[in-house]
Amino acid sequence: MKKNKVLLLTTTALFTALVTVGTAVIQIPVGSGYAHFGDSMIYLSACILPGPYAIFAASVGAAIADLATGFVIYAPATVIIKALNALPFVLMRVYLKKKNKDDRILNWQISLMLVPTTLVTIFGYLIAEYIMFGQKFALVSAFTDGWLQPGGSLAVFVILAVALDKIHFKKSIIKELPNSKRYKEIHTMKTDIVYKLGEGTYLNITNKCPCRCAFCIRSQGDAVGDAERLWFDTEPTMDDIKKAIDAFDFSGVKEVVFCGYGEPTNAYDNLIATAKYMRETHPSIKIRLNTNGLSDLINEKPTAKELCSVLDSISVSLNDTDSEKYDKITRNIYPGIAFDAMLDFTKECVKYCDDVRMTVVDVIPEEDIEASRKICESCGAKFRVRSFSKGQ
Repeated sequence: MKKNKVLLLTTTALFTALVTVGTAVIQIPVGSGYAHFGDSMIYLSACILPGPYAIFAASVGAAIADLATGFVIYAPATVIIKALNALPFVLMRVYLKKKNKDDRILNWQISLMLVPTTLVTIFGYLIAEYIMFGQKFALVSAFTDGWLQPGGSLAVFVILAVALDKIHFKKSIIKELPNSKRYKEIHTMKTDIVYKLGEGTYLNITNKCPCRCAFCIRSQGDAVGDAERLWFDTEPTMDDIKKAIDAFDFSGVKEVVFCGYGEPTNAYDNLIATAKYMRETHPSIKIRLNTNGLSDLINEKPTAKELCSVLDSISVSLNDTDSEKYDKITRNIYPGIAFDAMLDFTKECVKYCDDVRMTVVDVIPEEDIEASRKICESCGAKFRVRSFSKGQ
């Protein structure tokens, strides 16, 4: 909790600095003042940070810029106007949270908030300059340069938001921020731990993974099957997993599979405990693990024997035919050693489990699929080609 609080404060300080720099450093002199891109950082912070922190970054960052660039007289107005700039985004995110849709920086609802925040800037400074310098000055300023500042920032914000959404930046940063009661009220979204996809029933127990596979289904959306969302804001505890299992109707289910939006062995202790809990509560249901086979590297110990003791079958993603191709397609964090470790893990599983499979996805050439079949046979496992279009 302390670590997460430090991260929140650090992130807020970073956005405050970005607002200041975007306002004070990148300046385009226009009329009585200057145009800048600081507002784009305000919009960005308001789409990522909890509301009060976003408002702080907006008002304080912009006010510091005024003080640093000689526009001291504008600073009091700036504190209020920039706080109001962030407010439409903050309020919209409260609404989106209730709809479980606040996992991207930019969507059509957020886009609509660019209208009121732009009007706040134009009319806010119109009123401020009317009070400070009179009607004529305020009107001339509003019509000559008042619209340039928010207009330029709007364009920069859209470009940055699209780029950051492509790498799932918001999901990555939010799940590391603190779990205070107020933060949970605004930022925690329901995530499915047990879900169905076609005829299969799956257990999603972690989002952590040492790979970023080029074909990974989680890069295609926030959920698959009947799940509403498979991204966790906070990694689930064993109590969370038990509650999800207890609440799910397993009537007619013959097999449950560890396979969600992460590598199950990244939550090794919970994986073992969950398998044992399924044995206790649903002894007739078979248990399978879909894995990238890097468990020994992830957990820094041999894991095949213990895994096989609680599972009925294991499916290992072979992915490609040699180490170089494997590293390229999986983009794993163990380049040069991951491929051999995956093969060794599979061979160990074959010793302790009667049903071990190796799979490839049909995105690789046909000749590589056949070569993969031979590798699979050399490991003593069964072979299967998975369809990318059908997901898991």
